[in-house]
Amino acid sequence: MTDQLTQVIAQATLKDGMRNSTDSLDAATHSAKKLARKLFEGLDEDKGGVLTRDEFEPYFKNPADAAEAFKVFDKDGNGDIDRKEMRNAVSRIYRERRALATSLKDMSSAVSKLDGVLLGLALLITIFIWLFIFNPKGTTAQLVPMATIILGFSFVFGNAAKNLFESMLFIFSIHPYDVRDLIFIDDSPMFVLEFGLFSTTFQRCDGQVIVAPNSVLFGKKYILNVRRSGPMWEATKVMVSFDTPLDVLHEFRTRLRQFVTDHPREWKGGLDVNIDFMQNQNLIQLSLIPSLVVAMEHKSNWQDWGARWDRRTLLMKEMKRIMDQLNMTYKLPTQPVSFMSGQNKSPKPANSLLGAR
Repeated sequence: MTDQLTQVIAQATLKDGMRNSTDSLDAATHSAKKLARKLFEGLDEDKGGVLTRDEFEPYFKNPADAAEAFKVFDKDGNGDIDRKEMRNAVSRIYRERRALATSLKDMSSAVSKLDGVLLGLALLITIFIWLFIFNPKGTTAQLVPMATIILGFSFVFGNAAKNLFESMLFIFSIHPYDVRDLIFIDDSPMFVLEFGLFSTTFQRCDGQVIVAPNSVLFGKKYILNVRRSGPMWEATKVMVSFDTPLDVLHEFRTRLRQFVTDHPREWKGGLDVNIDFMQNQNLIQLSLIPSLVVAMEHKSNWQDWGARWDRRTLLMKEMKRIMDQLNMTYKLPTQPVSFMSGQNKSPKPANSLLGAR
């Protein structure tokens, strides 16, 4: 099992040109799914369709290690692992290992560039020291014109040096993200493709690629890192009629809570329905705040962006079914309409016309 998993991971983290090709990505993903199927079939001795911790223990030295390994696959914590959980866990290990290899590669590239800059500075300092040792008088005489030249270069490259220093702090000290992290900048979700010493490349969810200077991100933007976040909450609003009974609202909340309780693989269980505001005595706006578990494989956040929308869509469909069953509706309020008479130009209420009819 370990050898096959290592082989798949090695295929996912190739360092040659094939690593970035679509064919190699598809092949590695297919290999991960194939391995997950073999692992599940090999561990499922009783052919019950799920795996338990007891089936892991023969392959580990002690029960504690087996329990730790079982938690890696049992993301919903219900005590068993089905085929989908096994496939998602192996695919997650592949993706995280590949992202880690890419992140280390980018970090190594940034360090090498920084190393080149520091080596250049060290070389200049060494040259000046040797000049002072072998020709102190001549070197002192040349300092004045050289100082003028250095001062001129400071105006040209001063901003670049400032950006370099800020980028160094941003990448090596703050280090707000890694490759393939999902982040929010100005409420816009983006994935980190690669980062360097001066800039970072992002990819938006619609496929657009954005290159942002690190100096702009440093101290000027708030960065929300989804991968490093825990369980995330999401809010949506539903408008209902003002004359909706409170018992119906309570039943609406009860059924939604039961829905998230019945789906522990997708939801953590926290859900509430609160009245947000009342307007014109004809509308109640409900603030529905479900506690989201954004995939069991990503520790209850939105790192798996597509899966997050799949779960949200399922909840919206369930809300629609419950509202239909409870006859929860909302219609625009009736507005008075007045007609202008051609004789005296005085408004004539439409309600009186309807009443006369």
